[in-house]
Amino acid sequence: MNPRENKNFKIGIEDFESKKSDLLINILIKVKNPEPLIEKDYVVAREQLIINPYKSSNNFTSNSKELFFLEDENKVYVNGKTFKFEFDKATGRIASYSIDGREIIQKGGNINFWRPPTDNDYGAKTPSLYKEWKDAFDNNFSRSTTVKKDKKTS
Repeated sequence: MNPRENKNFKIGIEDFESKKSDLLINILIKVKNPEPLIEKDYVVAREQLIINPYKSSNNFTSNSKELFFLEDENKVYVNGKTFKFEFDKATGRIASYSIDGREIIQKGGNINFWRPPTDNDYGAKTPSLYKEWKDAFDNNFSRSTTVKKDKKTS
């Protein structure tokens, strides 16, 4: 096709509106003939068209018979039919996460607001000005963890 030309293409998908999954079309514009510094089939433009968007289910209702909340002095436990979550109240982190009896997470990650300083940072003395952010999460500053249950949760 030449620039500014229109052309219809048949893509061979019939009745895509009735499909329950999402449907996307990826369009790639490639160089047909090699040019200086550009090889043949080099992608010069791309676009993704959403033909049938993903529709998430809005029918989720928590069933208090399948979801259990337990709390002790140190941890909060959320257990379902096939999973278990443990949250550490002192650190605010995930302590454990298991699916079907297999532990997926043994210890939750850290929040880190620090990045390595650049030359400009050293010139502005920001590493010393903002040093409290370097170890903010590891210093375990005062935290409060509470669990609130709504009326539908047992």
